[in-house]
Amino acid sequence: MEDYYEILGVSKDASKEEIKKAYKKLAKKYHPDINKSPDAEEKFKKINEAAAVLLDENKRKNYDRFGSNFENTGFGYDFSNFDFEDLFNNIFGFDFNFKEKRKAEDIKVNLEVTLKELYYNEEVSFNIEKNEVCELCKGKGAEKEEDIIVCNTCKGTGKIRFVKKTIFGSFVSESYCKDCNGKGKIIVKACKKCKGKGIIKKNKKIKLKLKGSYEDKDIIRIVGEGEPGVNIPNGDLYVILNVKKEKDMHKKGLDLHYNVKIPFYKMILGGEEKISLFDKKISFKVPENSQHDDVLKIKGLGFSDNNIRGNLYLKLKVDLNIDNKKKKELKKIFS
Repeated sequence: MEDYYEILGVSKDASKEEIKKAYKKLAKKYHPDINKSPDAEEKFKKINEAAAVLLDENKRKNYDRFGSNFENTGFGYDFSNFDFEDLFNNIFGFDFNFKEKRKAEDIKVNLEVTLKELYYNEEVSFNIEKNEVCELCKGKGAEKEEDIIVCNTCKGTGKIRFVKKTIFGSFVSESYCKDCNGKGKIIVKACKKCKGKGIIKKNKKIKLKLKGSYEDKDIIRIVGEGEPGVNIPNGDLYVILNVKKEKDMHKKGLDLHYNVKIPFYKMILGGEEKISLFDKKISFKVPENSQHDDVLKIKGLGFSDNNIRGNLYLKLKVDLNIDNKKKKELKKIFS
């Protein structure tokens, strides 16, 4: 059996208020409506099990007394049919109405961007296929108001209230009405465009303003651009960035690292050199007696984000290829 104190992160002599505080924090963190990780629901269940025992004086005494044998003494409890949402909302009196905060489905897309687009903080556009509210019925599912009637089962509330008996007593619970899918209304004559769904498939153009701080595999959230909600908020759009790799160039944070080829004679003698940095020319001085893989730092020519700009790091690579004119000049010098 798992350690309930360890699950809540409290000591064995923790007060009831300390346990409540720990439970409140963890239950909010791992509530499945907030935390979308695969193991969130199981963790939420364990947290509620621990709280259900430790916040009850008699159960806690039995648990403390029998420890790991708690379940085999007749004092253990079967949580298989226990409604932890009731525990969350009713027993502690927290004003967290997560069910009301549910939203429509999120959408995830992959987007390839270039170092140049990140460097200039460009606004990029891309298209996604998603559901949109039907323009003909405005999302109602019917073109005329008289074609929508109040659900007789839930009387328009969209919810069914019922009394549930648990080990803690009887509690009033609510669930969405199955007859109207929680809408409170039933469509008699469906909209001819959306067939009563209130939504239709469309291609939508999305714009995203890039930042120089974005990295490969970063996930950008665009609020409200997911699936449309019916009586609930829209879902969100999550854009997964795939930064296209460039030859001789890569980013690290806001810094840009660039491998540049320098003629061997200029590595020895020094001098000015020019390179192309995306759409602009950059001039810099090569010090005398430079070595292969030496790095030159040019301040303020890296990526930018909120008026903060990184640096440009040039790694010098010896270039032994020279044109015929240079070859003739060198032959004269060394002959």
